[in-house]
Amino acid sequence: MGRPKGCGKGLPFQKPFPMDERIETFWKRVNKKSQDECWPWKGTVDNETGYGRFSINAGRISAHRFSWFLTNGEIPKGLFVCHKCDNRICINPNHLFIGTAYDNNADMIRKGRARHPTPKSKITPDQVREIRKLWIPHVVTMPQLAKRFGVHVKTIESAIRKWKHVL
Repeated sequence: MGRPKGCGKGLPFQKPFPMDERIETFWKRVNKKSQDECWPWKGTVDNETGYGRFSINAGRISAHRFSWFLTNGEIPKGLFVCHKCDNRICINPNHLFIGTAYDNNADMIRKGRARHPTPKSKITPDQVREIRKLWIPHVVTMPQLAKRFGVHVKTIESAIRKWKHVL
């Protein structure tokens, strides 16, 4: 037979909590202040990410994403709910915006929060920009660039394809 939808492992067979009750519980876990101030999440916080977490119908959602959903509606597939305030536990809808991974990284860089390059990086952001300008597939190859910059081909490939934080 199986469990009814909304009942997770170890939970008794019962109907899921009514959404109205979950929404009321959600807002009780928020320290609402003025519209301009951060609204800290007082509920569970994920130890690894630092973002607030909220359980709903045997699933979990980031508190800031649920706040956006309650205030603005559906979050388009593949998009992020980003913080203008850079406070991971803030769920004030006025401090949130929808964006792509690129938008989120660009916001981080603009605010000076980018952690790259790491101390182990073999190249600098300026060199990454230069590598991207010089690389012309089948004309100027990655091995040629690796030789020119004195690094491994994988470093060149990473500069071209993975250093997304460098604009």
